[in-house]
Order: sequence, then structure tokens, then C-alpha cells
Amino acid sequence: MSITTRDACYGCFFRAGALAAGPAQLSAISQCATLYLLNSSYALCATNLAAIVTGFRPATITPDGSFNSNCYTGHCEFVQCIRRVNGNKLINECILQTLVNRDLNVEAQRVGFYVNTTSCILARVRCDTYNPITGKLQQVAAGVRGRTTTNSLQVSSTGDIRVISFPARVSVSDAFCSARTLLDQSSFANSVC
Repeated sequence: MSITTRDACYGCFFRAGALAAGPAQLSAISQCATLYLLNSSYALCATNLAAIVTGFRPATITPDGSFNSNCYTGHCEFVQCIRRVNGNKLINECILQTLVNRDLNVEAQRVGFYVNTTSCILARVRCDTYNPITGKLQQVAAGVRGRTTTNSLQVSSTGDIRVISFPARVSVSDAFCSARTLLDQSSFANSVC
């Protein structure tokens, strides 16, 4: 995607997002998605949103039978779809980055692969300028101690990756000794903070 197209895409979604929540906003978001996302890894998100907007597919209803009142019907599904694609892309990038020169037939290498992949995911979500799942700008100062949050990895029952934030320094007791240790986080490759 060229810089001009990228900027036009951002502008389209920015203008659509500035509209009041409701059918007009959802339609504008769907038009942007159709125009800029159909030939990308987000094509399914754009297609599903267009189906909701045109009435060919109803929006998902929560298990208690109600619609989510925190966002307009279809908008949350679109955002969740975008985040799912972003999460899967992040997982794939971290796997490819940590898979190099590994023999996954060797237990120690499999363990190292898992640890490094997980470290990569958490460090990128915590330290990158833009959160790779949500796309939100993060106020990150590389190498600065005393960050206020720590992240943990959660995988939902539907397979979506979620990163949960909690206070940066959490005391955890060691079940086998009386010592108390601090839970601290690793950095990974260029994702250092």
C-alpha cells in the first residue's frame, strides 16, 4: 500500500469514526472497509461488516439475548475482527522470528521456542510505539524503569489473543520456598522498554 493510499485510508476511517454512533457511522465505516480492506488480510472483516450494514447478516447477539449496549450493532464485531487479524499477525511474526535455527524435535528447543514466542508477543504489545493488536499509540519510553503496567497473555475460548494489564510490580510467592520474588518482564529483540 502506498503512503498516499495509507493516508487516505486513515483519513476515511477517521472521518467515519467522528460521526455519531448509529447507522450513518456504521455505513461510512463499511464504505471505508470495502474501499481499503477488501484486498487485504482484513477482507473478512470488511465483508462481514458490509453484510451487517446491508441487512444480509444480523449482528451477533450476546448469550443473554441482548445486543451489546456499549457500541452500535456491528461496530464491535468489526473492531474485534480487526483485532483478531492483528493478533494472529503478531503471533505469526513472533513465531517466524523465533523459529530460526530451531530443531523442534529437541525438548529444550521447543521450550525455548515457546518462551521466546511468548516473550516476543508480550514485549511487542507492551513496548512498541503502536500496540500491534489494538493499533493504539502507546506512550512508551524505551529503557525507562518504573512502568505502571505489566501484561499477561490470555487466549479466549474463541481463540482470540488478549493481553491483560495489571500493576507492574506484583509480588508472587514461591510455592516451594518462603522467599518472595518480583514478577518482572523480559524484552525481546527491538521491543525494549
